[in-house]
Order: sequence, then C-alpha cells, then structure tokens
Amino acid sequence: MTQENEFIAVLRAARDQAVHQRRSVIKALSGPYERGETERMRELLPGISHTISLIDAAIQDEKRIAAGEPIPATIGTVSVPGLPGLDDT
Repeated sequence: MTQENEFIAVLRAARDQAVHQRRSVIKALSGPYERGETERMRELLPGISHTISLIDAAIQDEKRIAAGEPIPATIGTVSVPGLPGLDDT
C-alpha cells in the first residue's frame, strides 16, 4: 500500500467514526425531548456534519496528490466549534 493510500485509509476510518457519531446524535434527536440533552445534541450535529465535509475534501486532496495533480488553494479559513485553529497553542 502506498503512503497516499494509507492516508486515505486513515481519513476513511475517521469519516466512518464521524458518520457513526452523527447517526447517534440523530437517533438521540428522534427520541423524546430531554431538556439540556436535546439542546446539546442539536449543538453537536453541525460540527459533526462539517467535520465529515472536511474529511471528504481531505480525501479528494489525497487522491489528487496520489495522481500528481495540483491541490487547489484554500481561500479563507474554516472554524469548527470545539476544534482549535492552526494558530491556537
């Protein structure tokens, strides 16, 4: 297995975990309302969904790297609640 394929495998495993987390949150939201817990689940869902999108983009970047294609430049910044930025120490 090439190094690029190893990175893709790691990203896919991370994506699978995030999808599992998202499904768990959605399952919790489909149940009866529980004050505090329902709000917490609602707050978690966008971050998990955004993480999945970021992982999908990273997988595409790794595929481009493996194919020797240039990676498009990122414009702007992305912040995910609860995750530190690159400049955070």
